[in-house]
Amino acid sequence: MRYRNHFRGCDLCKYLIRPPDLADESSELPLLYTARWVPTTKGVLMSQLGTDPESLPRRSLDVESKAAEPVFAVIPAAGRGRRLGDSVPGSKEVADVGGEPVFAHLLRRLALAGIGQAVVILRDGKWDVPQTLLGYRSLGVDLAYVVVSESPSELHSVAAGLSFTSGRLVALGYPDILFEPRDAFSALLHCQNRTDADLVLGLFPSDRPEEVDMVVLDDQLRPIEVVIKQPDRGLRYSWSVAVWTPRFSAYLTDFLDEGDNSKADAAVQLLPEELSVGDVIQAALNDGLATEAVVFEQGRYLDIGTPDGLDEARRIVTS
Repeated sequence: MRYRNHFRGCDLCKYLIRPPDLADESSELPLLYTARWVPTTKGVLMSQLGTDPESLPRRSLDVESKAAEPVFAVIPAAGRGRRLGDSVPGSKEVADVGGEPVFAHLLRRLALAGIGQAVVILRDGKWDVPQTLLGYRSLGVDLAYVVVSESPSELHSVAAGLSFTSGRLVALGYPDILFEPRDAFSALLHCQNRTDADLVLGLFPSDRPEEVDMVVLDDQLRPIEVVIKQPDRGLRYSWSVAVWTPRFSAYLTDFLDEGDNSKADAAVQLLPEELSVGDVIQAALNDGLATEAVVFEQGRYLDIGTPDGLDEARRIVTS
C-alpha cells in the first residue's frame, strides 16, 4: 500500500484546528481549514486533502504569524510508546526528565540554533503533548501540529510534516531523544552552509547497533551506508539528528509516492516491518545525493523510549 504526497487522499489522516482541551467552546470553527501557519496557542489550520481549499470556510484568528525563517524543524511524535509500557502516565514525549518534559530539551536545542518554527506530527489522542508544551512558549519555538489517526511508519510521519517546509531547510529532531552537545543543530547548519550538501547527519558514538541506524563512513568521513538495526559490524557511530535541503525533502516525498514504487519497494525488502528515515537516507546515498556528516566524538544521545533509557536519562540530567 502506498500513500501519495504526504497522505494525499488517504483516509488514515485526520486534520483538526486545535486539540479539544485547547478549543474555545464558543467557537463555531468547522473541522477542516485551508493550510496556513499560526502560532502554538492556536494550533494549525489544515486543508482537507483532495478538496479544493477555496471551497472551505475561513476565519481570521487575529494572531500574527511569525516572520519566515530559513530553517523549519520537523518533529515526528505519532508513535504509541509501546516499549515504555506503564513507565509513564501519559505520552512519552512529555515524560519528566530533569524537571521538565523531555520534549522541552529538544526545543531548547532548536532555539539555540535559531530555529523558531516547527511542525509536530502527532497521533490522534495525544493531547497531553500540546497541552504540556503550552507552558514552554517562552523557549521561542512556535509549534504547529499535524494530527494523524494512524501512521504507517516513521517515514510517513515525517513526510506528513513536509508540506510546511516548501523551499526551506529542514531540521529533523526526535522529541524522545536527548543528545549532547546542545549546539548540534548549529554545527549541522554550519556544515550544510559550508558544503551545500543535500543532507547532513549528526553522528554520535553508539554501542547498540541492534537498536539504531549505524553509519558507515568513507576516509573523508562522509556517509556511504546506513546499517539499520543489525548485529554488530564494528561500526562506531549512529545518526540521531539531521538537516536537509528542499531537494532531499522532494526526494523523500518521491520515495513514498505511489508513482515511484521502485525505491520504496527495495526498502521494504530490507525492513519489512516499517519504513524508517534510515531507508530513505540509504536510497539517497545510492542515488548520489550529496551527503555530509558531523561527528560528535565526545557527544552522546539517549533514547528515553524504553524504561532503562528513561531511567538513565533521568540519572544523567539530574546528576
